Amino acid sequence: MRHLIPHYIGVTGIQDVAEVSPIVSAAAATDIGPAHSHNLMLGVLVSPSTVHNHIPSQTTKPYRHVSSRETLVDILQETTKRGVIGMVHFELHKTWPGTTSDGEAVLELLRYLASHDLHPPVQLNGVLFPHDILKIHSEGKVAIVLQLRKELAERGRAELLRYISEVSPAVSTILMDPSAGAGSAIDLEHALSLMREIEVRQPKAFHFGFAGGLGGSHPADIERTSAMVAELSKNIPRGAFSVDAETKVRVKIDDTEIDRLDIDLCSHYFRAVKAGLRV
Repeated sequence: MRHLIPHYIGVTGIQDVAEVSPIVSAAAATDIGPAHSHNLMLGVLVSPSTVHNHIPSQTTKPYRHVSSRETLVDILQETTKRGVIGMVHFELHKTWPGTTSDGEAVLELLRYLASHDLHPPVQLNGVLFPHDILKIHSEGKVAIVLQLRKELAERGRAELLRYISEVSPAVSTILMDPSAGAGSAIDLEHALSLMREIEVRQPKAFHFGFAGGLGGSHPADIERTSAMVAELSKNIPRGAFSVDAETKVRVKIDDTEIDRLDIDLCSHYFRAVKAGLRV
């Protein structure tokens, strides 16, 4: 049976358990959290190498990943205690059609987390064979978010819809996210069009999420985030959607390419989202 995830407002790139409490508080100040229409989702980036506590290798920005399995457990235990969604965002190979070794790594990590009585939802960032996604769902017994990356979209609409149909028994949420952590703005008209086409073929089969270019503290960034959420609110009844931010809630460290999560930017993001939800 498919495991469902509440609609959420997400922040991805949590790396330390100490970040959880201030983000939960900032979200609660804008009526985002377990007692409201949208829960808070805190995403933790991992890769197959995280399973063995090696340096992450499946992303161009490994410094956004959690440092170890033990830290991942600490974060997930804290999110559980606070009643918010702790989600594992698993970085996978990006080339079609994926690799079975990635699927096995996901299952190995889920078995480790289950030994700590943790069964977090998993977002698949990359490409996997449909049968591997079905296996993760059946054996891992967790909710699955399928990130619709450009590597999937580039296969063409017909192939993409066929792929979604094959994995539908396992997938709870489809995340429209062509940016995939790059901070590029999503083409919302295209995303909504694809969502409607999926729903015509498979009515009420999925929840939907949207990401790409959300967040930031400049007035134009705030207005863009509010406008995107307002547009989603107009097009999707009862606010039945999720959104997620990563790049634009982070700041660079000195003159390096390394960035870190910023609580003030998270607060700007939450306020902008809330303004859009009110429309």
